[in-house]
Amino acid sequence: MALHLNGGDTPLRLGSVVDLTTPWPPQIETRDASSMPESAPVPAVINGRTVLLKQPDVTFEDLVGLAFPGTDLATASSRALTVTYRRGPPEKSEGSLLSQEGITARRGEVFNVSATTKS
Repeated sequence: MALHLNGGDTPLRLGSVVDLTTPWPPQIETRDASSMPESAPVPAVINGRTVLLKQPDVTFEDLVGLAFPGTDLATASSRALTVTYRRGPPEKSEGSLLSQEGITARRGEVFNVSATTKS
């Protein structure tokens, strides 16, 4: 099953945040995920390595997992993680992502994921 916000076409991603404190909380509906069309893989570069993203919509957490496989974000509090990108969408071709933020990746987009020790 896939969760959709207010009849939207795009399913909510794992880790998405939905604000339920508004005067009119959004409605969430479930749909059969097998009836949803699959997105084509998107080639991108993460830390200098070409990877195929399974779908164009990626989150901060997805990119950290691809850059540093096996990283447990819940216990990574001793490190500061940073995700930056370039060659992105025309409306914002470069920038950075914060935890739980996402972006629709474009073919050839470049992501840099870095981890530094908090001091």
